Amino acid sequence: MRVTHNQEKTPVSSKIAHRPQKALRLESKLAANMNIKPYSYSETDSGVRVHIFKPTMEEFKDFYTFVTAIDHYGKEAGIVKVIPPEEWAQGLPDLKEKVQTLTVKNPIEQMFTGRAGVYKQTNVELKRGYSLKEWQKVCLREEHRPPPERQAKAREFANKKRKLPADFEQTNNNEEKTDDFDYRWPNQYLYTDEYCRELEGQYWKSILYNTPMYGADMMGSLFDSRTTSWNVDRLENLLNRLNVSIPGVNRAYLYFGMWKATFAWHVEDFDLYSINYIHFGAPKQWYVIPPKFAGEFESFMQGQFAAEHRQCRQFLRHKMFHVSPKVLSDKGIPCGRLVQRQGEFVITFPYGYHAGYNLDYNCAESVNFAIESWVPLGRRAKFCPCQGDSVKIDVGSTFRDLLDGGTKDESTIVSENERHLIGSNKCPPYAVSRITNSPLRELLNKKYLHFVLIYICTYLSKKAPSFSTKTRISNVSGKRAASSRNSADAPVKKPKKIKLVQKQEQCELCPVPEGPLCRTEEALFAHGLCASFVPETYIATLDDDEGTEYVVGLQAIPQERWELTCEVCNSRNGACIQCAELKCTRAFHAACAQKDKYHLQQRITQNGEFIYEAFCKSHDPRVQAEIARKNAELAPFVVLGAEVWAKTMGAWYKGVIEARDDARAACRVLFNDGYAKTVHWRSLRFSDPEATAA
Repeated sequence: MRVTHNQEKTPVSSKIAHRPQKALRLESKLAANMNIKPYSYSETDSGVRVHIFKPTMEEFKDFYTFVTAIDHYGKEAGIVKVIPPEEWAQGLPDLKEKVQTLTVKNPIEQMFTGRAGVYKQTNVELKRGYSLKEWQKVCLREEHRPPPERQAKAREFANKKRKLPADFEQTNNNEEKTDDFDYRWPNQYLYTDEYCRELEGQYWKSILYNTPMYGADMMGSLFDSRTTSWNVDRLENLLNRLNVSIPGVNRAYLYFGMWKATFAWHVEDFDLYSINYIHFGAPKQWYVIPPKFAGEFESFMQGQFAAEHRQCRQFLRHKMFHVSPKVLSDKGIPCGRLVQRQGEFVITFPYGYHAGYNLDYNCAESVNFAIESWVPLGRRAKFCPCQGDSVKIDVGSTFRDLLDGGTKDESTIVSENERHLIGSNKCPPYAVSRITNSPLRELLNKKYLHFVLIYICTYLSKKAPSFSTKTRISNVSGKRAASSRNSADAPVKKPKKIKLVQKQEQCELCPVPEGPLCRTEEALFAHGLCASFVPETYIATLDDDEGTEYVVGLQAIPQERWELTCEVCNSRNGACIQCAELKCTRAFHAACAQKDKYHLQQRITQNGEFIYEAFCKSHDPRVQAEIARKNAELAPFVVLGAEVWAKTMGAWYKGVIEARDDARAACRVLFNDGYAKTVHWRSLRFSDPEATAA
């Protein structure tokens, strides 16, 4: 499934985007003078104190100054909670109109394997979208409901705690009146500290059952320009220097949760800070490892997941590994706890490993940010080389003025730390990733695709000379520099003949050679059909006279999709899609599916978005419709007590219908020999098949 739309280029700007170094130093001093104290704290048996702040409007109004002032508190536990002033909360705009157009696109289904509090998480992307109303209905299904509070602790409202208000029930049963839809969660009063602790025990007991769904990492924001302070999508911080939009890093992500929807143990990309705000709905349960115990935690996790650690040193950045706080406590690793409720902020700090889950239906917004104290940490940060969406920031050049006083002309001096680049076999992978405003994209927006585009790698070759740490790199062109050297004794080498082989244009998303191809923004090729159906890619149109189309989003395709095997061609070349049926995991290339006459369809939502869906042959809607038609014809004849012939074990046997299941289009037949079995209606005959055949 894929939504094709035109993405707007949103400039990243903020008052702090290019503040001079002196201004930042002054702001840090002002923050130190504020002397903001915690309002309270949440403490665990292991002694971890998570500070909770409830600032005044004066303390709260400047985000950068506030975070700088509480930085030393946050680095103790790795996380803090901030309860905003009532004045700020009352000034937030109403979300009623905005949520009507929200779509939970391609949520993930989370499955866990493991035992005894140590689990590995697998995310399966679902091939459909949900309106917020549909998402709320999914959260209300019995398999996605949290257990009720214990009767022994029930209070006066116990007999109505699981019952929705009458007006809320009415809006859920009324499919037509979207204006009456209440996006909020009516049971906020249920989530007392005692109930949250009960749910925590139930979460770890049932983590292997009733797999939850999570609408995670969806680009967007519920804040708008009317919210000028603590607007998660427009935070005043150092990352606004990057001049590019990186979703989830300096542009906000939305998260739609349900009971048990989980975020496994991790630290933020490039060891950044993060902020999370719950717009509406149930709380989140957070766990955190204090930064000073990060080393012990990493060593423990490396031992528990040794195979994954051998494959990737930064495997914890995969967000797939989950361990209960009890297991950590038993190993001597302290773990802090925190419950975040609607209308509250949670801020995580560098090196503070954190994890958690949602207690029920909710919507949160999150983004990364940085303050001055992060810069030296960011310069040492590592990233995961095996994931295409890992973030890599050139801290040395972007924040040069904040490093070592900014006095050295580092642009022209090769330092000891950078000498390892000389003689490298190839350019480091993912040196820059998740860049949406690339020079190539800007060029594609202006030029015709038949122009030749050449990119030159600026890393030094393997045979580059060893420069001194004080040697300046010459700006003289290669031809002039060569002529200035003494080359009289240099042997003249006969140039080798190079045989040029014309490479056939091939789709990057499938192995099918036929069909028209579009160029990609990486100057490769892809079928328009494949680009439409792969969820991460889409087709954009150049603003030229011919309306030339090109494919965008190849970099966003996760590694897991490249590793899927097509059930049609039995190949792992390209990027497969999966059946749109929620529980089906069959995979195939879009072009292979079209050749093999799979059902591919396109539909348009009420918001004008194009939804692309593909079905395997077992879940072909046309086949399902034909089965439903035949079942409707058979239904009047499936009567309790009716004499029938049912096919079982390859033969027809006579019996009597003793039970009927309309939902499954099946019935239970008691055969003449006393044996009973449930069979589908399509396996019934109402006269002797052998006599009919004769």
